[in-house]
Amino acid sequence: MEERLRDGYTFYYSLINGNDSGGYLKRTDFGLCGLELCGNEQFLLTNFPNVLQRLNSGNTLQMYFGDVCHMFTMMIGKENREGPYGEEASFSDVFLFYGTSPITVLEEADQILAKNTGQNKQLKKAYRLYGQDRYQFYTSK
Repeated sequence: MEERLRDGYTFYYSLINGNDSGGYLKRTDFGLCGLELCGNEQFLLTNFPNVLQRLNSGNTLQMYFGDVCHMFTMMIGKENREGPYGEEASFSDVFLFYGTSPITVLEEADQILAKNTGQNKQLKKAYRLYGQDRYQFYTSK
């Protein structure tokens, strides 16, 4: 997982009716490139029960490398579709976490979500613009 994230892929994972759904996306000059899950992602997430509980309640996890001080960034939130035709993808009720490895990010997330204080919860929405591989916070839409 870490190698793919360092290669510029964004990891997505959600649980729909107990079935896992997810994969990796990367934006290239030729469009979006996708990769399937390696198989160890679901096993890895079972070590973090509070993160798993969020996923079971309809949230989606997104993790990528790089934007902040060459650290891993993870968001957990609800995916929404907006616009008259549902063409805008947004992420609401977002919890945001940073760490030096995917494991440390998941550990921090699990601890904070166990307290369920909402201290990392972002009140604004993150958007994924057309052709982008990840949700991001924008100052203006």
